[in-house]
Amino acid sequence: MRVLIQRVSKASVEVDGEIISKINRGLLLFVGITHEDDFGIADHLARKCAQLRIFEDEQQRQHQCSALDLNLDALVVSQFTLYSNTSKGRRPGFDQSAPPEKAEAIYQAFIESLENTGLRCTSGKFRAEMKVNLINDGPVTYLLDKEKKKIKSSNKLTHLGLNGFQHDEDLLFIDHQIGHHPDQVGFYHFDQD
Repeated sequence: MRVLIQRVSKASVEVDGEIISKINRGLLLFVGITHEDDFGIADHLARKCAQLRIFEDEQQRQHQCSALDLNLDALVVSQFTLYSNTSKGRRPGFDQSAPPEKAEAIYQAFIESLENTGLRCTSGKFRAEMKVNLINDGPVTYLLDKEKKKIKSSNKLTHLGLNGFQHDEDLLFIDHQIGHHPDQVGFYHFDQD
């Protein structure tokens, strides 16, 4: 999952000539979703966006406050082109973007997780042709990127005989378990080298 964060003094989204959402000072979040993304990644990045300190404090010191600290707003816009591939030819490819049905569910979960942090949220319209207007304050723009990573078999867990698993930070998602019913998924914490 990728989130392009823009610190804005105002932003709005227009669909078919009508403004459907707008914010004043806050965050404009363009969200791109790929095939391996899930609700856990959406929740992690939503909390990160809400808590990321990219605003100045009362003494005008940069990067001291988050949107949540300042009770600001967020405008979330789906942006499948964040996973475009421009390495070959002149036409971008989009095979890394998740299919719309999956992407929409994760996009909605991202918005819900943002709201659960206490941040006020509004959004664009998924799969619509949108006109996004903004005034970038700074300019300040960040790209957050979070993906599940495959762990190499040469780590501390090889003695357990586990392979083909993925992790998200210190939480492991094991594809198969020793001594468990094959339909169950186990969760294990471990320390990376």
